[in-house]
Amino acid sequence: MASQSNEEWEIICSDALLKGQKICQIPYYYQGSFLCQACSQLCKSDISGIKKTEHYFFPFQCQCQFIDGECLFKERIQDPVLTQEDIDLRQALVTGMDQAIDKLTTVDVKPNMLQQQRFSHSLEDSIEKVYLYEDELLQSICLSLIPQEVQETQEQVAQLKGLLKWFKSDFFTWCDQPKCTKCGSNKNVVGTGNGQPTAEERSDGHAGNVELYTCNKCNIPLRFPRYNHPLKLLETRTGRCGEWANAFTAVCRALGHEARFVLDWTDHVWTECYIKSTQRWTHLDSCENAFDTPLIYEGGWGKKLSYVIAFSKDEVVDVTKRYVLNKMMNRMRRTLVPESWLQQTIETMRDRMWAMQDNARKMELRLRFSQEQFQLLSGIKEVKEDENVPRQSGSMEWRQSRGEMGSSDSPAQIQQQQQHEQPQQKQQQQIQPQTQIQPQQKQTIQSVMKEKHDQQQQKQVEEQKYQSMVHEMTEQEKYDLQQKLKLDVKQLFQQMTLGCPNKNCNNKEFCGNANQSLKAQEATSRLQLVMQKIKSGQYKFCNSS
Repeated sequence: MASQSNEEWEIICSDALLKGQKICQIPYYYQGSFLCQACSQLCKSDISGIKKTEHYFFPFQCQCQFIDGECLFKERIQDPVLTQEDIDLRQALVTGMDQAIDKLTTVDVKPNMLQQQRFSHSLEDSIEKVYLYEDELLQSICLSLIPQEVQETQEQVAQLKGLLKWFKSDFFTWCDQPKCTKCGSNKNVVGTGNGQPTAEERSDGHAGNVELYTCNKCNIPLRFPRYNHPLKLLETRTGRCGEWANAFTAVCRALGHEARFVLDWTDHVWTECYIKSTQRWTHLDSCENAFDTPLIYEGGWGKKLSYVIAFSKDEVVDVTKRYVLNKMMNRMRRTLVPESWLQQTIETMRDRMWAMQDNARKMELRLRFSQEQFQLLSGIKEVKEDENVPRQSGSMEWRQSRGEMGSSDSPAQIQQQQQHEQPQQKQQQQIQPQTQIQPQQKQTIQSVMKEKHDQQQQKQVEEQKYQSMVHEMTEQEKYDLQQKLKLDVKQLFQQMTLGCPNKNCNNKEFCGNANQSLKAQEATSRLQLVMQKIKSGQYKFCNSS
């Protein structure tokens, strides 16, 4: 509103500028309405009874227009057009709130030189990998392999979708384990460990590891080098997600698309391409023939992502927020290295890569990076229908062993997965182990399945009790409970991770000092335990006094 002073506009009304977009900030509560910080201080109504909630975690829309009196930002709320000044102020508001939430929810990780060196090496290795995509010989070979109809498709999105379909259906194959070179089958092939690559495997294909197998029928050893050079992968045309994403990103670059190799620290990789028409980086997973489904990993597969970093010839970017459903929970899983160290390391690498560009390109990259950071701040996310699916690539046993089948454990969904897998076996060389199960093993499996079933039933009973209790609450009581539980999640997680100040604490079930095995757990497992205990109400905080 042009008539407002600069001093008043130093604090921005979220509803006026965000046009109904929900963000997280400190809400003020007054007579059933939640107000943003700007309206709580500048509203012309008599709101002497207003209360500050003290929490950032509540996403809301400012409701100042529902309070009696003249709304300070009425003209801007009614104006459907935002000026450039408004857009800049909006970005500053959302960025500030997001940084405040990040600071509040980031786990305090103590520096560990060995862990930081490993993380830094992973980043540097991925940068070296994406530079290989710029080799002219590699790009020429890629173009000779890509079907002409795909190359001649003019519209960018249509071309990328056609490229995905061809790559998965006709070009690359999946390999859980290799086929025997003598009998040509993998039914009797079993893994025996890992070995070192030969000089040829290392020089020709940049193999960093070799998986060792044996065919029990033919009694001969087998090797499966995990090649990292895209040129070698164009020759072998087989592998798992690492090989798939590596080769697919290479063919995207050969077609002239700005492409990134995206590394997920929970053991998956995929591609991103910059779509000019939408001016945003878009997710592509060649293993799944998936286009623009970033929430498929947490929403469909059931993964709990921690770090997701994207690499191109121009920059390194932490894109984790694009792929997670809950940024607060994700922050609590990022416990490998100090967050400040990680962001500074990535920024240094990015500045180093930008320094090699001319001024025009450098300005373009900086502007696009700024736009991307704002896009990553979107608050409330919903899983789309095509994201609510379990993993498709790999044999069912392999996917189940990785826990990437999501919640698709009903008979109908399992049957659907089996029907999907049958036509894929020939195309992607999927392996179905035929090893005979001994009676003792069968009994053990049945016992484990029964235990899991009983745990699931107990969990459902606890959740029903909780829902029944919530149903009888007033809206204010529900809100107060929600805030309390969110604080309890953070406090309990930190207590189990770091322990309490009391060295003689006997809270063995919930304190990292009293029970060192809690600290040794994976962060994701520890967080799942916290959420389970919080929901059931069966948890205890240490008395550190």
